[in-house]
Amino acid sequence: MLSSVRSLMTIYVGVLVIALGVGVVTPAIPLYARSLGASYVEVGLLGTFYSLTYIVLAVLSGWLSDHVGRKVVITGSAVLCGFAAFLYLISSSVISLFLARVVEGGAWCSFWSALEALVTELAWGRAGGAMGVCGMFYGVGYLIGSVLGGFLVSSYGFKATFLLYFCLSFMATVIFANVKARGMRSYAGVRELYGVEVLGGRHGAIALLTSYVLSFCLSILWIVMITLFPVYVEDLRVNAFWIGVLFGAFWLGHIVFFVFAGRLSDTFGRENVLIPSMACLSIASMLIVASSDFTILFIVNLIIGCGLGSAYPVAVALISDVTPSQRRGVMMGLFESLWGIGMLVGSTLGGWIAEFNVRGPYILCGVLCAVCTLTVVAYKLRTKSSTVQPS
Repeated sequence: MLSSVRSLMTIYVGVLVIALGVGVVTPAIPLYARSLGASYVEVGLLGTFYSLTYIVLAVLSGWLSDHVGRKVVITGSAVLCGFAAFLYLISSSVISLFLARVVEGGAWCSFWSALEALVTELAWGRAGGAMGVCGMFYGVGYLIGSVLGGFLVSSYGFKATFLLYFCLSFMATVIFANVKARGMRSYAGVRELYGVEVLGGRHGAIALLTSYVLSFCLSILWIVMITLFPVYVEDLRVNAFWIGVLFGAFWLGHIVFFVFAGRLSDTFGRENVLIPSMACLSIASMLIVASSDFTILFIVNLIIGCGLGSAYPVAVALISDVTPSQRRGVMMGLFESLWGIGMLVGSTLGGWIAEFNVRGPYILCGVLCAVCTLTVVAYKLRTKSSTVQPS
């Protein structure tokens, strides 16, 4: 038990460091692309290339973590983040940014598939709370990084953010390499990794389906906010620093709700947290359409951060509730693969919609989040018990 706690703390520190790096660079990427002459469609395609890699490699990386160990995959993903940072640093055209996005997509799908499986395995039956704490550290890093990134772009230019991302990725690699936890190894019964049997029978199958629907819809909102929203507010004559402040509000909401939502879902049930979270996301998305006032946009970013911070760790915990440990890497990989499909749809379709109506992508997100709310309500009504305890 003590060794698991120490391992989790090491993981949390590594997550904080690498989140600081990605927080610094993420708001800068679409702005850098625009400075190189990219259109809305090309900005959206940057997300498309990222998502395609995510889709293709997510299940494979989860399967790999089931066989060679979670630690190996997590550490390798941090190395790939450093390589992506290097590619951003030397890029001088929109085309060269596409390659960096492909590498980064492969890094992050591998990271999350293995990380989610490892954290829930070390959590001793408190998967929601453990993922919430992990998300809190990620949110703190991203919050600081997004504000710092806006400052660096305004003061020193885009290259400074890419260099810092490279250095932080190297630091995260060292931290993850020192995690004192044995990764999962399960060569026996490999064929069962692709079976459909889950814990809890019909309840478990419905829980998995609900989690995967959430992954798809949440990722569309996520990619629209990360990829298209910075350009949207820049066209409203908001400078890079204040764009960073908006992202800071976004991650402040994540930080506050990651921990509390996960722990509440462990006690009161996953669906009782998911329903209000998805409803708030639907309302907030529509508020972007209703107003272009900076104060309103700040509040909206805060609400969307709260909603995503609540829904994401609970959806991951829902999978851990009904998935045996030896299959968890693949099932988390499928969750991340659907996340990638959602990012592909959101970035590509959102980019095209924005060419005709810049508020259109947020209407789409509002409708999808409303659909997710109804999906979770249906899940609650069709299951007799609120949770299924992991084996």
